[in-house]
Order: sequence, then structure tokens, then C-alpha cells
Amino acid sequence: MKNTPAARSQKMKGLVRDFNLLTKARLTFSVVLSALVGFYLGVDEITFQGLSMVFLGGYLLVGASNTFNQVLERDIDRKMKRTQNRPLPQHRISSSLALWVASIMTIGGGVVLVFFFNLQSCLWGLLSVFLYVLAYTPLKRKSSISVFVGAFPGAIPTMLGWVCATDEFGSAAGFLFLIQFLWQFPHFWAIAWLSQEDYRAAGLKMNPLPTLDKSTPLLCIIYTLVLIPITLMPLSPLTFPWHIDLWSAATVFLLGLWFLIRAVEFYRAPSHEMARRFMISGVIYLPLVQLTYVLDKMMS
Repeated sequence: MKNTPAARSQKMKGLVRDFNLLTKARLTFSVVLSALVGFYLGVDEITFQGLSMVFLGGYLLVGASNTFNQVLERDIDRKMKRTQNRPLPQHRISSSLALWVASIMTIGGGVVLVFFFNLQSCLWGLLSVFLYVLAYTPLKRKSSISVFVGAFPGAIPTMLGWVCATDEFGSAAGFLFLIQFLWQFPHFWAIAWLSQEDYRAAGLKMNPLPTLDKSTPLLCIIYTLVLIPITLMPLSPLTFPWHIDLWSAATVFLLGLWFLIRAVEFYRAPSHEMARRFMISGVIYLPLVQLTYVLDKMMS
């Protein structure tokens, strides 16, 4: 039975499933999409090769970061319900093999970026891996400042796409970085609210405050408020090499207003249900803002 085609097929499916879990495939895919947004906004002429190489290089580096993270946190993952079935806690994959996979992906991602684009994009990509693995991951056990530190590598992908296209870090790259940087704080605080029991059991300190009260939702409101005017900055052609029209600005503003309303709802009734609604709203909000920028450029 072990050597039958059905058994081999089942084993292959298991390996693919474990690889996806190891690299956090769905999360990695969503992060890399933001890099494609930055690349599209920065490039003069879009090509399939350009898009595919940004995707490949980004996927390898983000997937490597997630894999290194799981190697370092395999003891933590055993203690949390949502991570107990990952391949390392279940011993379906060894730590040494996972390290090899992550190392090869890191090298591969760096090679793709420097060969198809430029050295600067490669260095930014490798910096994101370094910060995520060697700064953010160990800090999660020590202080909620880890969210601040982790927001840096988390904000690099969109900016990285722009650098791939232009080989420049200017106002536009900084703007794309800033949006994703600020967005992460309310997003991760909502996740920390929902995962408080798991985090407590694992000894992770991700909540901005020691107790769960209205202070955390209030912080979410403040960051959401700050995001609204920042997302409207491309209205000024003097500041950016690309800018949006009034219709796109109105769309971005309404999206920000909707996100703010969700934050206010979370503040008025701080609970798991409202935290989940706010978190889901954030997952929808950022891609729609980025999509609005993309559609604006397509229509211009």
C-alpha cells in the first residue's frame, strides 16, 4: 500500500500542505500582492516578466521569513491552539530541514531581485528578512514594542515593488511604506485582542497595554484617523511622481471613513466580535486603497 500511486499522491499532498503551512502561503501571497502594487505604480511599461519576477522574489523572501520564524518559535507554536498543527510542532518536518528551506529561499529571493531588477531592491528585501527574524521574532516574548519593530519589515514589500521598478527610494516609495507601516498597528492590535489567551499561554507580549479595555480600541481609532489624510497625499502632483484624481481620492476617503467607523464600533463595544469585525475590515481596507491607486493609474 505504501508504494501505490494513491499513497504517493497522498504523501505529495501532505508535503505541499506542510510547505504551505511552513511558509504561511496565504499570508505570503497577500503580502506579495502589495509588492506588485508598488511595482505597477512605479514602472513605465508593465511586462509579464517584471510582474512574475517581483512575485517570485517577494514570495521567496517573505516565505523564508515565515519559515525562519516558525523554527525560532516552534516551542511557542506547541502552546497555541491556532498553531499547534504546524509541521514543526507536529514533527512532520525537522528544524534542520526547515532551516535549509528558509536559507535557500532567502538566497533565491535575493538573487532574483538583484538579477532581474537592482541591488537596492535586493538589499531592502534581505533587510526585511533580517528585521523580521532577528528583531521582531525574539522581541515578541519580551515587549509589545515588537509590533513597532515588526511593522518595519511588514511595510517594506509595497515600497520594495516601487524600488524594483525605479531603483529609487524617494517620496513615493516612502509614502507607500508609510501607509502599510501605520496600517499594521491597528491590524495587529485587533489580532492580539482576539488571540489574548493563546498569547498569554505562549508568553507573547503583543498587546499595547497590559489589560484589555477601551484603551486599545482608542489607539486603533487614532491610527485609523491618521491614515485617512496620509492616503490622500497623492492628490498633490508636486509631492509625488504619480498622483490620483478627485474620484479616486473620494474613494480612498470613503474607505478610510468606513475603516474609522469600524474602529469606533470596536471602541464603543470592545469585544471579540467587534475586534474580529475591525480586523476583517482592515484586511479589506488596505488592498482596496492600493487597488484604487492601481485603477487610477490604469485610467489615466
